[in-house]
Amino acid sequence: MRIAFVSDIHSGPETVECRPGREALPLLERFIDIAREERADAIIDLGDRVNNTDHAADLGNLEAVASAFASSGIKAYHVIGNHDVHFLTTDDNARVLGLPAPYYSAVQDGFRLIFLDTSEVLEGGRGGISSAQMDWLASELSQDDGLVPLVFSHHPLCLQDQRGNPFFVDHPDGYSVAGMERIAGIIGRGRVPVCFSGHTHWMYTCRADGTSFLCLPSLLESYPVLSPAPGRFCIADVSEDGMVDISEEMLVPRRTLGRHIL
Repeated sequence: MRIAFVSDIHSGPETVECRPGREALPLLERFIDIAREERADAIIDLGDRVNNTDHAADLGNLEAVASAFASSGIKAYHVIGNHDVHFLTTDDNARVLGLPAPYYSAVQDGFRLIFLDTSEVLEGGRGGISSAQMDWLASELSQDDGLVPLVFSHHPLCLQDQRGNPFFVDHPDGYSVAGMERIAGIIGRGRVPVCFSGHTHWMYTCRADGTSFLCLPSLLESYPVLSPAPGRFCIADVSEDGMVDISEEMLVPRRTLGRHIL
């Protein structure tokens, strides 16, 4: 299965330096063109679609982002990020994006795709999920149907070293999810080969208890310059034995930055 990944689009007025939100929609449209060229089977958006400013502005920016995805002609899946629910509600996101629920699963091409809502419980920037969502995750992963489970979330589900990350070095717990040990235990028992996330705006890979964790970069993040945004995204081929061949790509200028095989 070939997946085109985009994360941390941050569309809207610039609220943080090095996130030029007015560049987001043109970059997103270019990403979608490439997803078509690469014959992606699915697009997965890992959250933080808006630069939160106020409810009306965020809603308009969310609707514009959703319209771009809808025009792609490729099945698109979305997770909810912390910026997506700063002024908007979970229901706003679900309605505009056509989500069946804040957390949900789907079956495609022999895979069980599991989408978590790690912004269900927020403490500052740190994410979290309820006991009910944990029970749901365990139930999803207990199904013996021959499908390969893949897990997607906005916040990373693995421990990371945030040295060198300008946004988390001063609050290194802000990238994480409360109850990570319990979540990791559920994922381990469910024999999940790979978990994908965004949120930290950089590429990060690690492995624990037989599961690979990939944190994918922001489309918009331009640090250390203010503009232009580089337009980073990823294209991944995931095999039914859980192997991932993923390339990190950039739009401005167009180039391949690196490749990881896990």
